[in-house]
Amino acid sequence: MAAHPATPPAGKSQSQETRQKILDATALVLSQNGFAGTRLSAIAEHAEIRAPAIYHYFGSREELIEEAMWTGLAGMNVVMRESLDALPKDTDPFDRLLAAVDTHLRYMFSTSNFAVAYIRNTGQLPPSMRVRQAEEEAKLAMLWRDLFTAADEAGRLRADLDVTMMRMMVVNGLNITSEWWTPRFGTLSELVATTQAMVRAAIERR
Repeated sequence: MAAHPATPPAGKSQSQETRQKILDATALVLSQNGFAGTRLSAIAEHAEIRAPAIYHYFGSREELIEEAMWTGLAGMNVVMRESLDALPKDTDPFDRLLAAVDTHLRYMFSTSNFAVAYIRNTGQLPPSMRVRQAEEEAKLAMLWRDLFTAADEAGRLRADLDVTMMRMMVVNGLNITSEWWTPRFGTLSELVATTQAMVRAAIERR
């Protein structure tokens, strides 16, 4: 899987590395405490810096949270598209859809806390903090819509179900796993395999 786009490459300055540590800490606190419960003091503690130092990198708590949230969603878009582009050109449309399920879940649980922070908190952000998120959400929705449309046009989806409802149920089901899944339920690969089996059983044309 491609590296998270927020991860600084080797050779970055100490200032850039500190900024990344602050973003990492923000994603962690957001994923655990939610938007309302995210405090700069907690972020500073996890980033191992003094709280006032955060303002050297971000103008406000809201600016910092917005950046962390956008990072999670933008990273999802990048990784999903790279993963699908890497598939053989003749991959069956339904298999492409199942591959997207795999990538979506692995990104959520394998890229620090950015994706989980976004999924758990996006509905809590005020409109002024959702402009960039809305743009990325539209891109991701288009990707999923194209996947379902291709599978439907290939005759691979059930004809008795609404395609839009199918898509919304599947994507929302993927996202909601961030609220309950932990390794105590099994491995990430087991989660992926179980989810793919459920998707196949629910929407594939027999």
